[in-house]
Amino acid sequence: MQPRALDGIGFLSATSTEAMVVGLRELGYVPSGRPDRVHVRGGDTLRGEIVPEEWMSLGAHLDASFGDGAWLFVSPESVSVTGPNRSLASAQDLLSDLVRLGFGCGACEVFRDEWEMLADFEPPGALGAPLGFAAFFQGEGHRALVSRRWLEHGPWRVLRGNGDTTLVQFHDLETSPEEAWIQAQPGHRWLMGRSSRARGHIPHSSLAKGRAQKALANSRAMYVHADRTLRIVVHGRDVPHEEMLFACHAREYGLPDAEKIDAVRYIFLEERAARAHLPDLWLRELECWTFDSDGEEIRIDEDFHLEPPPKPEWVQKLERGD
Repeated sequence: MQPRALDGIGFLSATSTEAMVVGLRELGYVPSGRPDRVHVRGGDTLRGEIVPEEWMSLGAHLDASFGDGAWLFVSPESVSVTGPNRSLASAQDLLSDLVRLGFGCGACEVFRDEWEMLADFEPPGALGAPLGFAAFFQGEGHRALVSRRWLEHGPWRVLRGNGDTTLVQFHDLETSPEEAWIQAQPGHRWLMGRSSRARGHIPHSSLAKGRAQKALANSRAMYVHADRTLRIVVHGRDVPHEEMLFACHAREYGLPDAEKIDAVRYIFLEERAARAHLPDLWLRELECWTFDSDGEEIRIDEDFHLEPPPKPEWVQKLERGD
């Protein structure tokens, strides 16, 4: 196939931002020559006066521009490149590069300009860079998901590599921009959809933290210090996806009176309600408890398994090698 030009790539929670920049240079995502301009937050703008090895000594926040249109952006939390002089031949081609880098999660895109011209285009969210062709996770970066189980149930293609690296492919590289947008939207929504819908990525912001605290307070969540569980008793109501997302947020980032939460336990007074919610709770690794006929509290998610839905036709085609 004809390689696709990469419009942008970005990473969050890099093991080392300096090592990430060096790695991206070695792999051809960042030009190896001197930048035309380097700007350091709170500092001066330098023009062609430094070599790449000196970039990271300038400050924690910087951006550099190059004559070929590429830009590099670096902060303590992220590293991203727009307009890199790099093309992708396949998702496996990208994965072979990712396993050589150290990061938490990230994303890349190949049809930015074409998609922005579409009448139904909406920004799909970002993980260091806007979502487009793929999202990727490595090691502890998988904790940004409500559960690793989410990966197998998404309308996308999943590839795995060394170093506990996972690549989620949203569309076929060989298709048109219009068809790629149609293929990618379900996966973008499954990963980054609004919290009122099923969403796999746990937002990490002060706004999300406040909303999680409010939602769990409204659900009368109770923290049990003895086993570090957050317990939510449910009776006479449905548990919305948004609340489940915030429960995952609390498990990952804690609450004001519970900095460490090992598990979130939903306890349903009615077994019928528990079993109705079981698939959604299991998918997020939230515990599901109820009571048996003798009034004994029982956990019902441990022996449960939900089969993934069929993959989209474009994924099946790639997997068959058609």
